[in-house]
Amino acid sequence: MDFQNVLFLREVYSGTEYIGDFLDSINGKTGKYLIRSIPKNLIGSFLDFVVHVNKFAHVDNVFVPTTVEEKDDSFIVKFKYSKERPLTTILDRVSYEDVDRLVELFVQYLHGVESGIYPPTPYISLEDIFKYAGQFFFLPPLFYLNDSLREVIEKYGNRFLFVAPEFLNSGICNVKSTFYTFGKVIEFFDKDGKYSDLVKNLTILTLAERNIPTQWIERFVFIDSKIINSIESKIGEEILQSKQHLFTIQISAQNYKDFRNTVSNLHGIVNQYEDSMFICIQDDFTNLPRQLLSKYKNLLDDDELGILYPALYANTKFGSVLPAIISALNKAKIVFLIIDDVLNSDYLIRTFLSHLQTSRTTAKIIVVTRNAQRVDMSFSVSSVKRRENNEEKSEKKLEDLDFQGKLLTILGKRFKRNELSYLEEVTNANYEKHLEAFLKGKIVLKEGNEYVFDEELWGKIYNEIQPEERKNIHLKLANKFCNLSDPYNVSLLKNAYHYIMAGKEISAVVSYLNFVRKNLETYTFSTERMKEALTSAYEILKRHNRLNSYSFNSILLKFRYQSLENIDFDILDIPEKSFNKFLLLLNDLVNERYNEVIEKFHRFYERPNLLSLKFEDFSRLYAYLLYEYSYYNLNDKLEDEILFKELVDNIPEFNKSWLILKGEYILLYIISVAYKNRNEALRYTEKAREITEKTNAKHLLIRLENEIGVINDMAAISIENFKRAIQLANQIGYPKRSFVPYVNLLRALLYFGFFDELKEDIKKSQNYISLWKNVSDLAFYYRILAFLPMYEQRYQDANELLKKSLEFEKSNNLQQASLRGMILNELICGNIENAKKIVLENKDNPAIKTRAFEYLVRLLMSESDEEFRNVWIQYRNSTYYLLREEILYIFADKISSLDEEGFVSEIRRWESAYTSGGVNLSLFYVLLAKYKYFLSKGNKIRTEVVKSEICNLVNIMNDFQHPFANECSKKDSDNIKSLLHIFKRLDFKVSLDEFIKLFASEIYRFFKPQRLHIQVSDTLSNISYKISNT
Repeated sequence: MDFQNVLFLREVYSGTEYIGDFLDSINGKTGKYLIRSIPKNLIGSFLDFVVHVNKFAHVDNVFVPTTVEEKDDSFIVKFKYSKERPLTTILDRVSYEDVDRLVELFVQYLHGVESGIYPPTPYISLEDIFKYAGQFFFLPPLFYLNDSLREVIEKYGNRFLFVAPEFLNSGICNVKSTFYTFGKVIEFFDKDGKYSDLVKNLTILTLAERNIPTQWIERFVFIDSKIINSIESKIGEEILQSKQHLFTIQISAQNYKDFRNTVSNLHGIVNQYEDSMFICIQDDFTNLPRQLLSKYKNLLDDDELGILYPALYANTKFGSVLPAIISALNKAKIVFLIIDDVLNSDYLIRTFLSHLQTSRTTAKIIVVTRNAQRVDMSFSVSSVKRRENNEEKSEKKLEDLDFQGKLLTILGKRFKRNELSYLEEVTNANYEKHLEAFLKGKIVLKEGNEYVFDEELWGKIYNEIQPEERKNIHLKLANKFCNLSDPYNVSLLKNAYHYIMAGKEISAVVSYLNFVRKNLETYTFSTERMKEALTSAYEILKRHNRLNSYSFNSILLKFRYQSLENIDFDILDIPEKSFNKFLLLLNDLVNERYNEVIEKFHRFYERPNLLSLKFEDFSRLYAYLLYEYSYYNLNDKLEDEILFKELVDNIPEFNKSWLILKGEYILLYIISVAYKNRNEALRYTEKAREITEKTNAKHLLIRLENEIGVINDMAAISIENFKRAIQLANQIGYPKRSFVPYVNLLRALLYFGFFDELKEDIKKSQNYISLWKNVSDLAFYYRILAFLPMYEQRYQDANELLKKSLEFEKSNNLQQASLRGMILNELICGNIENAKKIVLENKDNPAIKTRAFEYLVRLLMSESDEEFRNVWIQYRNSTYYLLREEILYIFADKISSLDEEGFVSEIRRWESAYTSGGVNLSLFYVLLAKYKYFLSKGNKIRTEVVKSEICNLVNIMNDFQHPFANECSKKDSDNIKSLLHIFKRLDFKVSLDEFIKLFASEIYRFFKPQRLHIQVSDTLSNISYKISNT
C-alpha cells in the first residue's frame, strides 16, 4: 500500500502534516489519510515511538494510528481522515457551547488518568485537536522525550503548546502533569472565567497540590459506588474462589457514558490484586497488543515482544499474535478485559473469547461488558438525573428533519466517521451539520469510535425514505465499499450489508466469495476474516436453499485445503449426483476421510496417462494428487511411487495453477522419500522453491521449509528450517499450517538434545492448543509430547499422553500411530511382555507394520534365535535409519550374542553417524547399548570409559532427566572436552558428507545461526557435497 495525491496541509510543532489518498495495489484508491511526518532525531527508538502513539487508542475521540513506518530521516504516522478540521484554523469560531463540551471531555479524561485507565500526557498542542460535527477529536501526543519538546519550543516557540513545567525541566510525566496541561488549555478557552476554580486547582505550581475539585467530578463523571463495592465483593467471594477461569460481568447502563465511567472506577479494584492486568479492548482487537506493550511490557519475554510489536505498525494476522497474547495474559493472576458490547462485537473479538474459553489460561479472566449472551454476574447502574453537557435534552421532531439528513440512516444503526465520507461521495452532499443536529437531539449517540442511532428512531426515519431511493444509495455504497481493502476495518461486511439492504443478497454472497478468493492469493487478511465471510455467505445461501452452489463450495473447500482451517457450520451433505466429482474428493480430504477419497477416486477417475497430458487433465491430476496424499496418510508410502515420480517430472507448466499443482506433487514426493533417500528428496527442493517464488504460494513455502527440515533430519540445522516454517505461517496468518513444523521442531529439539529449549517450547505450545483444534493434529501433538517422558523413561507420564493420542485416533478413524509409541514406551522401559501383548491385540493393525517399525515388531515377536537373527540382518542391511538406536538399546544383549560382529559394527556406524550429526539423544541410546554390551562382557575398564562418555553427553544435554543421569556428577559442559569426545567417537573412515554434517551441527550448537550453507567441492577427486537450511 502507498500514498498518492499527497496534499501539504501545514507545518506543525511535530513536523509536517499532509492529506493523502490511501492506495491498494489491487483496488486503487481506498480512502483519505492524515499523515504526520516527524524528524527521527526528535523521536528516539522506533519501537518505543510505535508503542507511545498507540497507547492512547482506547481513549474516546482519539485518532488511532493505522500504520507507522520509517522513511529516510522521518517517522511517518498515518491516521484515517474524515474531513475533521484543525482547531487552530477555526479558533475564532469556538463557541461557549464548544468550550463546555471540551471541558467535559477533559474532566472525564483526567478522571480516567487518575483512576489509571488512561495514560498521562505531559503536554497538549492545539495543533493536535480537530473538530467535526460539533465534536472534538485528538491526535495522540507524538513526543515522549522532554529534550525533543524543549528543542521544538526553542526553535518555533510554544504559541499552541501547553507543557507541564516539571516535564520540560526534568522529564517528569504523571497524573499531576496531565492536570496542569489540560488546565492550561481550559484556561486558554475560558474567556469569561466560568471554569476559573477548576483551572486554579489543576494548574497549581506545586505538583502534589494539583487536583480535580469534587464538584467537577460529580458534574461530569457518574460514579455508582454501590456497583463498584458489589463487584469487588463478588470477585473476592466467588470469582477468585472458583475453579472456573473465564467470567463475564455485565454492567447494564442507560448510556455508554455511564458504562465507561463505571469501568474507570473499576480500575481501582484491580490495583488491589497482585499480578493483575486491566485491558480496554472496547471493540478493537488490536487494543490488546497495544496495551500489553504500553502497560505490561516489562512482563513480556523476547518472543512475545517480537510477535506483538509488529501488530502496532504492520498488517499482522490474528492467528499469529493469539498465542503470544494468551502467553502474556498468563503472566498475570487476574485479568480484566473491558469489551463494550460482546454480543455485537467485532468477529475477531468474539473469536478471541472463544479461544480463551477453550485454552489453558492460568489467569482468571474477567470480561466486563454492557451486553453479552452468556453472563456469570449482572449489575445495573443506578438511574440518576444530572446535568449532561450543560445542555437541556432536546428531542428533535422527526417531521422537522430534511430529506438529506434522513439519508444518514442508510449507513445503518451503527456507523463510523469514515463511512459518512463515503455517503457524501455517492450522494454528492455534506452531512456534517445533519450529524451535529442528530447528536444534539439525541437521535444519534457517540459510543467510542462509533455513532449509534436510537433503535426505535432509526427504523422510523429509515422507512420515511422512498424504497427505490434507499435501494439506489445502498447499491452505490455497496460498490464503494467493494473497492476498499484494509485489514483494520470491516469494509467487506459493509459492502455485503448494503447489498443485502438493497435486496441483492446473492450479490452479497459474490462479494464475500471474491474477498476469500482474492485473499487466498494475496494473504492480506487473516483466516478468521475469511471464515467470517464464508459463514455470512453460508447463512444467506441457506436461506435461499442454494447450499449446493459450486462457487461457494469450491472456494470453501479450497480455503480449508490451503489454510487447514475448520469452519463452524455443519459439513454440507450434498447428494453425489448434484455435486462436482472433484469437490467430493476434496471435501472428504479436508475432513480426513482418506478411505473415502481412495474409494471415490477409483469410482470417478482413471489414473493420469503420461503420454497424453493435456490442459483439460488438470482436474484428474489434482484428484490423483488427493488420492496419493490420502494413501500416504494411511500407509506412510505412496501407492504407486514410480508413476507419481514420472508425473512430478512431466507435469506441464501451462499457467500459475499448473505450477502450483506441480509444486504440490513435488512436495508430496519429497516427504515420501525423505526418510529413505535423502539425496533424492534434496534434489527436488530447488525446483519446489523456484515454483513457490514464481507463484507467491507462501502456504507451499511453509511446507517446503518443513520438508527441508525433515531432509536435514540428521543435522541440527534442521531446527532453523522448522522455525522459519512457523514464522512464515504466522506471517501469512495460517496458524494451522504452523502445526506440523512446530511438532517437528519439538521432535528435533528432543533428538538433538536441546532439552532446556524443548521444555520451554512445550510450555509455549500450550498457547496454540485452541488454534490446533484439528483432531489429527492433536493426536500427533500428544504423541510427540510423549517422546520426552518416554526417552527419559518416565513410563506412566508417557503412557498417559499416548492414551490421550490414541483416543483421538480411535474416535476419528485415524491411523493409530500412537500404538507404535505405546509399544516403544514399554520396550524402552523394559516391559517386554506388555509390548508383546499390545502387538498381539493389534496384530492386524497397519499402524504397526509401517516402515522400520515392522522390523521392531518382528524382532520382538520372533519365536527362535534363528528367526530373530534373520530379521535383524534384514533390518541391519536395509536403507531405513529409523529406530536404529532404539533397537540396538532394547535388544543389545540378544543381538550381541547372536551377531556380535554385526552388533559392534552397527554401534560404531551409528555412534559415528549420530556424532557427526549432533543427534545427541540418539547417540545417548547408542552409547547405552554399548554400555550394556561391555557390562555383559564384564569389561569394567571399557564400561567406565563408556560411562564417562555418556555422562559428558548428559552434561551437554541440559535438563535431561534420564535415570542414568543420577550416576553422573553435575557439572557445566566443557565445549573443548565435548569436541574431544566427538572426535574420539568419530570413525576415521567417515565420509565427507558425514564430516560436513558434524561441522554444521557443531557450528549450530555453538553459534545458533539462523541460516547456514556449507558447500565443499574438489574437482580433482570429483567430490562435491553441500548441506544447507536456506
